[in-house]
Amino acid sequence: MNRSQSYCFRGIITIYFLSFLLTTFPSSTRSLCRDQRDALLKLKKDMNIFEEWNKSVECCSWWGVTCDATLGEVISLQLYRFSNGNTSLKFSSGLFKLQHLRFLVLSQCNLQGEIPSFIRNLSHLKYLDFSFNHLVGEVPASVGNLNQLRHLNLRSNDLRGNIPILFANLTKLSLLNLSENQFSGNENSFFGPFPSSLLMSSSLRYIDLHRNQFEGPLDFGNTSSTSTLGELDVSYNKFDGPIPETISKLCNLYSLNLGHNNFRGRVLRSISKLRNLHFLDLRHNNFIGKIPSSMSKLLNLSALDLSYNKWKGQVPNFLWRSSKWSYVKLSHNSFISFGDSVEVTVNLASIHVLDLGSNSLQGPFPQWICKLGDLWSLDLSNNHFTGSIPQYLNLRNNNLSGFLPDLCVVNISKLRSLDVSRNNLVGNLPKSLISCTNMELLNVNGNKINDTFPFWLGSMQYLRRLHGDDVHEDSIELAYKGVDTDFARIFQAFKAIDFSGNRFCGDVPGSIGLLNGLRLLNLSGNTFIGNIPSSLANITNLETLDLSRNNLSGEISRGLGNLSFLSNINLSHNHLQGLVPRSTQFQTQKCSSFIDNPGLYGLEEICREIHVPVPTSQQHEESLSSEQEEPVLNWIAAAIAYVPGVFCGLVIGHIFASYKHEWLMSIFSLN
Repeated sequence: MNRSQSYCFRGIITIYFLSFLLTTFPSSTRSLCRDQRDALLKLKKDMNIFEEWNKSVECCSWWGVTCDATLGEVISLQLYRFSNGNTSLKFSSGLFKLQHLRFLVLSQCNLQGEIPSFIRNLSHLKYLDFSFNHLVGEVPASVGNLNQLRHLNLRSNDLRGNIPILFANLTKLSLLNLSENQFSGNENSFFGPFPSSLLMSSSLRYIDLHRNQFEGPLDFGNTSSTSTLGELDVSYNKFDGPIPETISKLCNLYSLNLGHNNFRGRVLRSISKLRNLHFLDLRHNNFIGKIPSSMSKLLNLSALDLSYNKWKGQVPNFLWRSSKWSYVKLSHNSFISFGDSVEVTVNLASIHVLDLGSNSLQGPFPQWICKLGDLWSLDLSNNHFTGSIPQYLNLRNNNLSGFLPDLCVVNISKLRSLDVSRNNLVGNLPKSLISCTNMELLNVNGNKINDTFPFWLGSMQYLRRLHGDDVHEDSIELAYKGVDTDFARIFQAFKAIDFSGNRFCGDVPGSIGLLNGLRLLNLSGNTFIGNIPSSLANITNLETLDLSRNNLSGEISRGLGNLSFLSNINLSHNHLQGLVPRSTQFQTQKCSSFIDNPGLYGLEEICREIHVPVPTSQQHEESLSSEQEEPVLNWIAAAIAYVPGVFCGLVIGHIFASYKHEWLMSIFSLN
């Protein structure tokens, strides 16, 4: 065989060998799928979940599992409330063999024990959620090696210790939640100083460390002036000292909660540089002095809570010049007056809650409060007002005397709450009260009213008893000759329901949709589960809807997008999925209204960035149907190519074996 013939022969053999490799390549993918299927089955055994996970079905179509469309690798595992026993995150678990995972959600899965250091093996993770479990011990430093991480949620566990220094390596992190939540006896107890190194990251937008044991001064370190941090909650800790000057560098903050700590001193003027601030909570600290006038520059503030401090002097006039207020709480301080020239404009008509109780306010009742047309809660209790009683609301525990006047006249017939308990009022209950057809609360206990029992109050159909927590505690309480009588009734004329910050659980009742007069619904900070009731779309007057910090799942009802008055929406920190409605009501909300819902998509215009959701199970099925068709076609093509290839190979082999290959060589000869 000459050299040219030898080259030709080798070329044919090489082509044949490559064809064989190409036709057998799918076996490596099949091996990969088998390995990951076995890992998932091991995880199934550890967590005692999903009978549907079995070898008869392709693992990429299993519930909660998402695979890469090209390579078939498991890239997402989402399991909410799906463990039937106590599971330990141990290295033997199949979980840590899924090394291509990008999204891992094991929320409310009864996880116990420590977070193993082997979690560093999941180096591709972008989203990690171990919230609402029973994990103990310290967070391993190896979490700091997950340098692709963007979302880390460890809230409501039994984790303790310092935050690892290596967290500073998480330069792509945008959300960090280490807080406790609503489950008693199951709160994190991180301690030590504030981890200022976290703020070195330019991508971090949300930090929640509330209800832990952090202590010492709040140090923001060398925070960059380009910080994108939008929400910071360090409430219910043991921080002390003054608010640092460096807080002014967090110029993108829209929510700041420093409540329930041991901060002291005066609030610095530097806080006025936080021009994007919408929510400021400084309650239950030891701040002293006067409220700085520089705070008048915070033009976007809509919620302010300065209660339970040691503020004094006059209530600053700038509070009455904003049209954006939702609530203002200044109770349990030492304010003495409203100043000489309080001018309340119609702009303040948006305020719903005004709490000035337990101060040292004195003099005649401020008549300008009558101009607050949208006010539904006013607390001026435990002050030193004198003179005749004005025509409404919460005036309990003062020194008011005289008769209860005719209140429900033309200008105040919409009165909904009257509390004049523990004063020195005398005489009869005025029958004009019957004209207050919207009256929900009436409390005249602890006075000297002398009258026969007012049975005519029975015609006031909306009297009821409503207990909230922290925000309000309203009741209907009539006292006559030492006998207290309570009226309790569910009614359809509610204008506002606020059950936030409690431990209500179960599904959100669809019957709320019958309250067609409702304007505000706040069920945030509970443990509601299930879908958002579609019946909420029937509340045509609804203006504010807050369902944040629950465990709601499913898609957002499209009908909510048809509520023309709905202007304030907060659905953050749930497990919602699917497309965010395209209506104006949703597209004009802040990005923070939807944060921490990994399954939501369609947020590009709202968040002004590309938002990559964790695919829903329905999307899994749609993508997997196309993925499953592809391997079938590949095998058909491989079979078509393989059979002729084998035949040609055998023929060529026979020619060379019989030494009758001269004619073939001549065809491929290199003349």
